[in-house]
Amino acid sequence: MAGMNFQTRSRAGVINEDAIKGYVGSLRKIALLYWNIELTEDYEKDKDKYSAILKIVSSRFLYSTSGVLNLYKLFIEEIIDRYANDEAYISLLIPSSIMSDKTCLKLRTHMLMDAKIKIVNPFI
Repeated sequence: MAGMNFQTRSRAGVINEDAIKGYVGSLRKIALLYWNIELTEDYEKDKDKYSAILKIVSSRFLYSTSGVLNLYKLFIEEIIDRYANDEAYISLLIPSSIMSDKTCLKLRTHMLMDAKIKIVNPFI
């Protein structure tokens, strides 16, 4: 599987439909080869639904769409940017993976530099 490109964004942040189609084609081959599962029209409908969700999320969230789409990353950004005002005091349990994962760099930088964090208590 070396050489497969799973990148779905161009440098301009636009969804690359050809990359998604290539990825789906690869998934079909893998599913049939390893698990003897043929991906059906339901899979195509789901793929289209999740592609639409990704487009909406990409237009609304600036810091948490890198890497695999993760609802907790979206939740953190939503709380910090849309619900907390300058006087707010919020507490969040944030998994250590978000504090260390390379794909969370933009969100982590935003949390630590822009959100006036008072304390970070790590947990594993």
